[in-house]
Amino acid sequence: MKRKVAKRSFAMMLSASLALGLFPSALLAEAEPNVAPVDEAPLLQNSFMATEKPGKLPAGQRIIVKYKPSADYARLQAVTSAVYSESLSRLHMGVLELAPGADANAVLANLNSNPDVLYAEPDVKILKHASAPPKQEGVSSTGQGSVPDAGTAFEAGQPKVDSVSPKAELGATVSAAAIPTYPDDEYFSSQWGLHYEGQSIDGSYGNYDVDIDAPEAWSITKGSQDTIVAILDTGIDINHPDLAANVWRNPNEIPGNLIDDDGNGFIDDFTGWNFYGNNSEPYSIYDDDFYGTQTAGILAAKDNNFTGISGVAPGIRYMPLKIMGADGGYVSDALRAIDYAERMGAKIANISWSTESYSNALKDAIDASDMLFVASAGEDYVNINKDEFPEYPAAYDSDNILSVAGLGMDGQFYNTYGIKNVDISAPSSKIMTTIPTRNPGVGAEIDNGTYKVIYNEMGYEGMWTGDASSINNHMGGFNKALEYLGKSDESPSSILLVDDEEISEQSDYSVLGEYKGLLNAAGANYDIAKVQPGTDGPSLEEMSAYDIVIWFTGYAFGSSLDGRPTTVLRSLDQNNLTEYLNGGGRLLLTGPGALTNIESSDFVKNVLHLDFVRYDFYRGTGDISRWSHAEGQPGTVYDGDLYDISAITFADYTSNDESVARMNLTVPMPDYDYDFGTYLAPAYASGVAALILSQSPTLDAKSLKERVILSGKHLESLYDEDRHDYMNNGRMVDAFRAVSDDDVPGKPLQAVQTDSLDQISGDMQDVFYVHLNAGDKLNLSLTGDNGGKFMMVLYNPDLKSLSDWDAQDKSLGSSMAGSSPATLTYQADKSGYYYVGVFFIGSSDSYTLTMNTDPSNMQGMYEDTSASLAFTGPWAEKEDEGYSGGTVKTIDAAGSVKLAFTGSQIEWTALKDDSMGIADVYLDGVKAASPSLYSKTPQAQQSVFKQSLQYGYHTIEVKWTGKSDPAAKRTVHAINVDSFNVGDGAGAFTSVKEESDAAFLFNGIWAWQSNVNYSGGHAMVTENAGAYAEFSFTGTNAVLQAATSPKSGKVTIMIDDQPETAQTIDLYSEATHYQVPVFDTGELSYGPHLLRIINVHAKNEKSGGYSTNVDAIVVTKPADGASLKIYQDMNPFVKFTGVWTTQISSKNSGGSAKYSDLTGNAVKFTFLGTKVTLLSQTGPTRGMVDIYIDGVKANEQPIDMYSEQYSYKVPVFESAVLPYGSHEVQVVNTGEKNVLSSGHVISIDAFYVIK
Repeated sequence: MKRKVAKRSFAMMLSASLALGLFPSALLAEAEPNVAPVDEAPLLQNSFMATEKPGKLPAGQRIIVKYKPSADYARLQAVTSAVYSESLSRLHMGVLELAPGADANAVLANLNSNPDVLYAEPDVKILKHASAPPKQEGVSSTGQGSVPDAGTAFEAGQPKVDSVSPKAELGATVSAAAIPTYPDDEYFSSQWGLHYEGQSIDGSYGNYDVDIDAPEAWSITKGSQDTIVAILDTGIDINHPDLAANVWRNPNEIPGNLIDDDGNGFIDDFTGWNFYGNNSEPYSIYDDDFYGTQTAGILAAKDNNFTGISGVAPGIRYMPLKIMGADGGYVSDALRAIDYAERMGAKIANISWSTESYSNALKDAIDASDMLFVASAGEDYVNINKDEFPEYPAAYDSDNILSVAGLGMDGQFYNTYGIKNVDISAPSSKIMTTIPTRNPGVGAEIDNGTYKVIYNEMGYEGMWTGDASSINNHMGGFNKALEYLGKSDESPSSILLVDDEEISEQSDYSVLGEYKGLLNAAGANYDIAKVQPGTDGPSLEEMSAYDIVIWFTGYAFGSSLDGRPTTVLRSLDQNNLTEYLNGGGRLLLTGPGALTNIESSDFVKNVLHLDFVRYDFYRGTGDISRWSHAEGQPGTVYDGDLYDISAITFADYTSNDESVARMNLTVPMPDYDYDFGTYLAPAYASGVAALILSQSPTLDAKSLKERVILSGKHLESLYDEDRHDYMNNGRMVDAFRAVSDDDVPGKPLQAVQTDSLDQISGDMQDVFYVHLNAGDKLNLSLTGDNGGKFMMVLYNPDLKSLSDWDAQDKSLGSSMAGSSPATLTYQADKSGYYYVGVFFIGSSDSYTLTMNTDPSNMQGMYEDTSASLAFTGPWAEKEDEGYSGGTVKTIDAAGSVKLAFTGSQIEWTALKDDSMGIADVYLDGVKAASPSLYSKTPQAQQSVFKQSLQYGYHTIEVKWTGKSDPAAKRTVHAINVDSFNVGDGAGAFTSVKEESDAAFLFNGIWAWQSNVNYSGGHAMVTENAGAYAEFSFTGTNAVLQAATSPKSGKVTIMIDDQPETAQTIDLYSEATHYQVPVFDTGELSYGPHLLRIINVHAKNEKSGGYSTNVDAIVVTKPADGASLKIYQDMNPFVKFTGVWTTQISSKNSGGSAKYSDLTGNAVKFTFLGTKVTLLSQTGPTRGMVDIYIDGVKANEQPIDMYSEQYSYKVPVFESAVLPYGSHEVQVVNTGEKNVLSSGHVISIDAFYVIK
């Protein structure tokens, strides 16, 4: 449990060690009363308890503010009196740190009421997950944890099975045949998560083939160096022998020159960035950088280097992004890391941490990213059902988050589980992985020319050589220390022996006798000074009379009468020792508790010249010390010596000035170890995702997540009998199934799929998957390109593997291709993933497989009698000529009607009369409205609900509520359905943004007015000259809805702050009308835009006033679901050649643009998508450019950037629609210009990419 309580008092560790019998038998006698009890023990400096839950407002009073794009963040900062502020401008967020004592809740309330603020929330702490205790999985009688020696490794690259598991096999599916690739890494056989055949793992056994089948996957791919996985965690020891080869390196940064070479805002970010420490160092020995190092090893450790272990994806690169230290980190650090990772090319982000607090900022940053976030499902031990107790970010409902829970060697869930909030499982028990390559320092020799010191952490009573004699055991090391301090047999020195044990000499715990024996054996002259518990030691005057002071503390850790933390060496002791040494003194300071609670003191740092690193319970799988012996370091007094050390907690120190202090004793530690915990599981899933992405680099995050889940190995051991469902989706990640197309799930089926099969190589089948909604019709056609014979089989969603004994029963149809194509048509009876198998009968040939789907229930009217409507409850049919189709269906009891459809608009028509009540309407499972069907008089074919949607598959459900309309004044609550109308939106879909939407910003004096005739029942109204509203949107068109009236004035509306777009609109009308479309932008390029609506205090002569209003704006977007990504001129993917200057202006997209007037100067930009648009500034000095797409010139005539007036964010070029994939656009200054232009300047503001 070394990370459950990350830092504990030395006394607590001492007490635990006694309880476990870890001291020599002589120390097991009952302690005397004056030994301080555990509850009086000192806490280590900077200590914290890991049981503290994340989510509370941190002591630093940090707040994250999400502000509107047009807001003045500096002004927001000023009104909060923040003592520190940092802008995350790309996310339109900022971080404020309040002054101590500030009322954080009041500041939050004020910010959230500010019209410029979308939301403000605490910048909550994120804490590392605790290392879980080992489960008893078939533990052997000799199952104490230890790092395996080379003898347990695989020999000659083949698996060595040490012992066969006594347990029965699980019902795991058998993968299609593959030739595994086994690495020569020393501890590969200990990596059961990669490959398990029954071998003993640290004394335990699991179930056969509960692994991710990595060797089989490696026969297909080990990953590509172009695939980058960002590790948002603690730091990573990038110099570890298994991690150095695969660390990401910034190709555009020169390390160590203190220059931001690539202009991305980070100096010397050659191997990532440390957001926790705000520097370029990805690793620090002081920050407990274990978790990141462990994660990197599981993910991407180098294979076949005869060293250590192999990563899941040993051919990829990992990007170290440090956001946590020993005390965790902040959500804001994660936000900055997410932004950096995406800008620098990462496609996957690994997250081993979580918070129980829902952070809107973290959710927004993830939703805005194209990366796949592979996240730990949650913390171990507490509230392990993540459906009931969600943790974030894993539990966000984002399409690009993969939630991963842990799995033991037996295939059972490990510490956390979920049916709804967990996507998949991965190994997390007894995981052999990399740990930082540091040998802790437990002894030092200090010489500054004036004084000399030997510091010995172990105490000479604890230095064992194996000699039968206690004195002989310790004498060699002790005499070498005396000799270093100037004591020799020829010239006896006077010595003061200071006994600071805090116990009497008669106690069984006292080691005074040991030191007296050692001094006597050395023939030394010495006096003894006994320090009473809780008092100061000898004075400076006393010590100055001696050549050498030997100050030992035994097993003392400091006494306290009031329970407050204390130390053995009190403040006066430290001052006296400092003065004694500065006078030329010699000191031997020894004992495990000698420096406890003064680790950061001036005495330690500037007199001993040592820096504290950590205590030894930071390493290994539990609290039992793994520090078995100390080695003397070359060139020191202990050069070549070896000392066994007693099993007690020691501190790790390092020299902060090698010219003065040298570590003379260090503890050799392995660079690999076992560990436990859910935080280890995401690295396996990230590795599998990276292998997939190396194969298919154009996959988006949603598709990548889909493939990882679908390819998971099915485990019956994850079935929950109580809930009658599978935990963690019933699957564990499977690398081989993820990259193979020989078995389920295979690869995603494209509209046209070409491939080949070959009998000689054993490639005799391909599998593809396609998602169908209920009612969709799938049409398949298969042709052998050279007349070869192929068979095509369609399988239902229940298929787990082609090798299933009942796979034949899951076939929905088959067809043979020979002289004519094979064809299949199938209409899905339920939604899910269907599988298409292509089998070859012959020697070798290529084939073409084509697919198209006819979506269910497309554009048209669906009457109440349509078979597409699914009714539940006692619906009754009524007939009347006035009804659509002559009938309606009614119900006055619990029931509902549901329609699945494909389109971009849905309308429900019904009968309104005095017997009807209120219904609930659900779109895609989310409640959308509760319309009333009540009317005093019958009204047939009434539109009671209408909604525009993004084109695609949707469901609408109308439910009976049993509620009456208050206007009815009696209990009536029936509902009815006449018809549903499905529209296709004519290639686009619209959304209505009410005046209360966060996209609006109102400046000046406005009033919120309520009226049932307004859209949404409300509008913003003003009569003040100069008052204006800003509306930010992304789309192709916007229409302003407002009320017109006899007292309304005029407004001027401008698009994107371009004066030439300004129009003045008169809102006057003789009678009042509501929801009038008073302004239409016309067709705009798809991208971000801004509408400015200004009260100009002008009016029609007939008008009785100057009132203007904003009711709502209807925004149009493409219906194909295309997503827009903006790449600013400062983005590192935008590469400039030649001399360019940067202009900073808020008028530019992103606040900056680059300019050049030299012929041939160019910019290149590589993107993933289907269309690219170039935004520039036009003006009277502008020249012309040529644009090339994938090396081919895209413009017939040079593109002219000239205009009479300067205009910003102008879309000067838009490409044709391109095949989805990676493309390169190049913009070149031609050196030409319009005859009216006075220059050849061209500008690059931003690129818009549509995916």
